[in-house]
Amino acid sequence: AYDYITTPFNLDELQLVVQHALERKRLKEEVKEKRHFQEMAIMDGLTMIYNRAYFDELIRREEDRARRYPQKFSLLMIDLDDFKKYNDSYGHPAGDSILKHVAQLFQRTIRTSDFVARYGGEEFVIITPHTDKIHASVLASRLLSMVNKSIIQVDEKTPLSVTVSIGLATFGDDASARDALIQSADKALYQAKQLGKNRVCLFGT
Repeated sequence: AYDYITTPFNLDELQLVVQHALERKRLKEEVKEKRHFQEMAIMDGLTMIYNRAYFDELIRREEDRARRYPQKFSLLMIDLDDFKKYNDSYGHPAGDSILKHVAQLFQRTIRTSDFVARYGGEEFVIITPHTDKIHASVLASRLLSMVNKSIIQVDEKTPLSVTVSIGLATFGDDASARDALIQSADKALYQAKQLGKNRVCLFGT
């Protein structure tokens, strides 16, 4: 209820109350629409996790925080193994289902203080604030295990299983700048791929 009128009423009063009610509803819809577009600007449209642009902002903030209050944070770079094979064999809708499933699995597994984003294509990144390499590797192993156990039902007759490779690097140990940290995690991911996929590799080990 936006307002009320008393009886007996006149048409001028009724018209004014209705106009006020419509105006308030219009303003509420504008606020709701603005909030929606603000959220969409930082979210990946397919997986509904953070997008690459917002990841760039998040890791910049973590770098600034780590410099201001000396602390470590870690970065996980995660790539779906042989993703092209699933697209070629089952079609792009199946590939989209896999990406959404894995993204939500990551979202449910990480801590509330962590951030997961789609880095591009079939690649994801996770920022773990206040986390050294040992504790970040525990999370990476848990994610690897969760993906291995997961069954993705792309349709009634097609259950699929996938694997991921994970590269991990830690700010303060492996890099002192965010760009170098991303490069270090990417090198660790490449090593995981070279060693046979479906594994975690830590930069520098």
